[in-house]
Amino acid sequence: MKNVGQGQRGFSLMEILVAFSILSISIGTLLTVFGQGLRTAAASRHYSEAAVIAESRLAEVGSLRPLESSQEQGESGHYQWEITIEPYTWPEEDLNPLDASTALTAFSIDVKVSWVQGAKAQFISIESIKLKGK
Repeated sequence: MKNVGQGQRGFSLMEILVAFSILSISIGTLLTVFGQGLRTAAASRHYSEAAVIAESRLAEVGSLRPLESSQEQGESGHYQWEITIEPYTWPEEDLNPLDASTALTAFSIDVKVSWVQGAKAQFISIESIKLKGK
């Protein structure tokens, strides 16, 4: 006859295996989620830094850099940038508000900042139009 105080003690091997399986699946899922979050944060940081570089290069045009047709390249840290300035071509000649009587010329400015993230090349580009007095 069985004593009331002597029941089954501990866990069976099958219960332990099931518990470890559930634990390992949970940890694997959490590590995947955290890893993806870290990759997303790093990509966001790179895009933010590239945008700051592009905006600062764009702001230099017309003040530190002459507003005339040109192309210039350089580096800032592990970012490469390129500025292209050329006369703006209006989509239709009838839409051009700057005729011969206007003392202004329009220039198209394209600033491209590129970098390598992992094995993949990334870039951001900002375009603007600035006016120059003749």
